[in-house]
Amino acid sequence: FRNSFCSLEQSTGKAYACNGSEEVMSLNGNYTSTASFFVSVGVMGMLFSLFALVVYVFFQPTYEFMEWIPVADTVIHGIFTLMWFGSSIAWATALSQVKKHTKCDGIFESNSDICDIDICTCVDKIEYQLLDFSVIFGFLNVILYGGNVWFVFKETKFFKK
Repeated sequence: FRNSFCSLEQSTGKAYACNGSEEVMSLNGNYTSTASFFVSVGVMGMLFSLFALVVYVFFQPTYEFMEWIPVADTVIHGIFTLMWFGSSIAWATALSQVKKHTKCDGIFESNSDICDIDICTCVDKIEYQLLDFSVIFGFLNVILYGGNVWFVFKETKFFKK
């Protein structure tokens, strides 16, 4: 099976049936929307962080003078916190389904016309550590952006009163 940024249903692989014939096997599930959402939030978060860094470093006097900029910064950080939380939950749920459908039992079950669970064996073991790390880093970003909301809120006119 090829590992690409597409639905599992588009992934096919060749297997040898018990009678020796070569068969095409497929997987179940389409988790591209959750993966795309998770990656999109990551890319937007990185771009926003770069933009915020430029504003904090080069436009600090303007940031302090105009009261609406820290408020907008707080709101944007809050939105990113919610987006990271939602995308991390969605990706964690989709990843558990990907694991279910790509483990040997899931492949055999979805291709029961080709494989007999008692006879078929898996040759390769699939490793999911990098995907698990992506979920962990997604939830770490929730904590990071949530903490940033507090520090940015301290710069607003609401906190200074």
